[in-house]
Amino acid sequence: MFGIMDNQIVMGPVKGNFEMEILERFCTVQKGYDDFWGFVAPSNIRLGVSYAPVSKLNVGVGITKNNMLWDASAKYSIITQTKGRYPVSVTYYGDVAYDTRKDADKSIFKYQSQRLLFFNQIIIARKITDKFSVQVAPSISHQNAVNGYYTKKDSTGTATFSEMKHDHFAIAVSARYKLTNVTSVMVN
Repeated sequence: MFGIMDNQIVMGPVKGNFEMEILERFCTVQKGYDDFWGFVAPSNIRLGVSYAPVSKLNVGVGITKNNMLWDASAKYSIITQTKGRYPVSVTYYGDVAYDTRKDADKSIFKYQSQRLLFFNQIIIARKITDKFSVQVAPSISHQNAVNGYYTKKDSTGTATFSEMKHDHFAIAVSARYKLTNVTSVMVN
């Protein structure tokens, strides 16, 4: 599914388009040569496929190594920027994931519904000139189960337990400036 670095873009694929994705998030470079600067260290990998069965719609499935998350996604182009009619393009992107980690003693998930994670995003973009375009994408992600974490409360080192939130709001901002027909500068 078309994206800029880690974010989706407003454009959807052409009907009948099939894609296979292999995404790898490399680790930190702190161990230097021992991990070959993050390339051979433990990393997270996602394998996925997506298909556009009709115009403006893309659907996909994938699996991510961390937590063995299976996901299903959909992307639909609601409005396409049209001179004199629509000043921006608007696309919806949604994803639902299921955590398939083994949990025989139910120490991680008490209920099956706690394995579900959701992501919803509205992508708004405008091509300002032939060379410059911008995109803003507010999103909300929800996890049915969240873990807690410990923080140091004071100088004595007393630790307190805090619970993470189920919902997270974010806004991604991206811009692209086309230098030549084949070269662009992108900011994300």
